[in-house]
Amino acid sequence: MRNIKKVMTASLIAGSLALTGASASAKQFGQFLTGSSGGVYDIVGSSMVNVINKNVPEVRLNPSNPPSYSQTPPTVNSGAAMFGLSDADQFYKAYNGIDEFKTPLQNISIVMPIYSNIMSQITLDKSGIKTMKDAKGKRIAVPSVTTKNMVAQMYEYAGVPSDDINWVYLTYAESASALKDGNVDIATFTAYPKSGTVEGIASLEKMRFIELDPDTIEKWNKANPRARVGIIPAGTYPGVDEDGKFYALYSLLITNDKVDPTIIEKVVDALYANSSEVAASHPAGAQINKDNLPKYIKEGIINSTYVNEGTAKYYKSIGNPLPGSK
Repeated sequence: MRNIKKVMTASLIAGSLALTGASASAKQFGQFLTGSSGGVYDIVGSSMVNVINKNVPEVRLNPSNPPSYSQTPPTVNSGAAMFGLSDADQFYKAYNGIDEFKTPLQNISIVMPIYSNIMSQITLDKSGIKTMKDAKGKRIAVPSVTTKNMVAQMYEYAGVPSDDINWVYLTYAESASALKDGNVDIATFTAYPKSGTVEGIASLEKMRFIELDPDTIEKWNKANPRARVGIIPAGTYPGVDEDGKFYALYSLLITNDKVDPTIIEKVVDALYANSSEVAASHPAGAQINKDNLPKYIKEGIINSTYVNEGTAKYYKSIGNPLPGSK
């Protein structure tokens, strides 16, 4: 707890330096919230920070892990962090004050999409657990309240009430250890394009994805258009010969609206121009490209009015203006 407080205090100081009206010509310092330690967001986010720091001289960012994934929108909204990694569904709920976000957080905006991040429910083959219905009375590890709420909804659709599951809050690294040690029965991970944590489990234990039935998929997709079910192809992990199916997080880079739009425009340009550097750190980086944002808007995954002014300026500069953006 003491370490978390230190991180958040540092974030507040750094964020205030970045957002108190310093001139655009002066270097601004701020926090960039990635994700759970060792997870895909952590790896990809840290690589993005390296690209930004090398190519946008106006800012100097420090990557840090939020205490919880659900804390990223409020921390960015308050100005304690300049940037953070979120997803389309979480952003929508945070901006509109839905579920755990009791108050609308409307000082945040979308900088750009990152990649389609497919979640998973993983168990060891020796557990005997195969379907979601088998999870009744079991221990499921989740990294945050936000993730727990979404996973619980999926189990509800499959006929397993949330109260019939023992939820355990663990980081990805802790979840992997707990699963291998038998302290949890199922663990929740971001698992596509590929997770080093999940790959580590598969290299030591025979594992499987929890099966998702077609009726549950249909119910979920109808209720959650910003987090449709995606597929983790068979063979993504050693010894796993069946597709994994679970909801997808359309990951986003978000920012505080008080950050200079000119800086945002330069950040967007730098990340698109140097996406290969991010891809070198993790395969997810290969999905960073300027075509995704117009596509997400067209498909209704992102509302164009949530897009940052600086991002809109970038797209206008390349001759592809975004309709209805800030």
